[in-house]
Amino acid sequence: MPSPNDPNSSTLLIVDDKRQNLRLISDFLAEHGFDLMLTRTGAQALDKVRLATPDLVLLDVRMPDMDGFEVCRRLKADPRTANVPVIFMTAVDDTRHKVEGFVLGPVDYITKPIQREELLARIQHHLQLYRLQKELVSKTQDLASKNAELEAYGHTIAHSLKTPLAAAQTYAFSAWMVGHVLLALFSRSAHDPLYRIGLLTNRVFLAWMAGALGFLAVVLLEPAVGRHLNVVPVTGAGIATVVIFAILCMGGFELAKIRRAVQGRTPMG
Repeated sequence: MPSPNDPNSSTLLIVDDKRQNLRLISDFLAEHGFDLMLTRTGAQALDKVRLATPDLVLLDVRMPDMDGFEVCRRLKADPRTANVPVIFMTAVDDTRHKVEGFVLGPVDYITKPIQREELLARIQHHLQLYRLQKELVSKTQDLASKNAELEAYGHTIAHSLKTPLAAAQTYAFSAWMVGHVLLALFSRSAHDPLYRIGLLTNRVFLAWMAGALGFLAVVLLEPAVGRHLNVVPVTGAGIATVVIFAILCMGGFELAKIRRAVQGRTPMG
């Protein structure tokens, strides 16, 4: 059974108005394992392509009613068959004639009378290029899809971080401002509760700064940590929660110290 990557497992459409040429070519290619679609007119070729897309088209140029040039022009105009390789077969060995045909987008020309081994080599070569082209398109689409997923993930993380971190920053900065005002007003009395509250608010702000720096370190180091230690990836909302929780904990400790200081049990340190 032919391998899916074997060019000889491909489907070929052969178009030639001469019955003898069609038989000779098809018999030879069938012996090499190709699946064949045969037709003697351009109109029939277009009908067959609408039903099943071949991997390559062998197309005679000189045919009545609709010649090979017109068939090729219509194949290339259809998005479903635009990338299917077309090899022209012609008995006219004229440079101007070939240049006229190449403008339409075929991948190759082969001159009649056809040498069978040359024909086989050209078919296999262009089928391999066609397969590589499809793989490249597929991988490019996969890469674009993954990039879109990463971009969406980045937007999600940014949205998750925006609200809690912005709130933490606002409250911490407000505490810092209030602390400076209180320290300025009551700097002469280190035992005054308002002085201690000002000291607390400044320490809360410092705690927020430490949390922010820790958050930045986690964001920068998270990929390496995750790869080497198999750590579960940290979400933006989770990091923000940890930062805010750390701020609240440090604030709680400071409040407890203030309470003890006001009650005169221990000096404020």
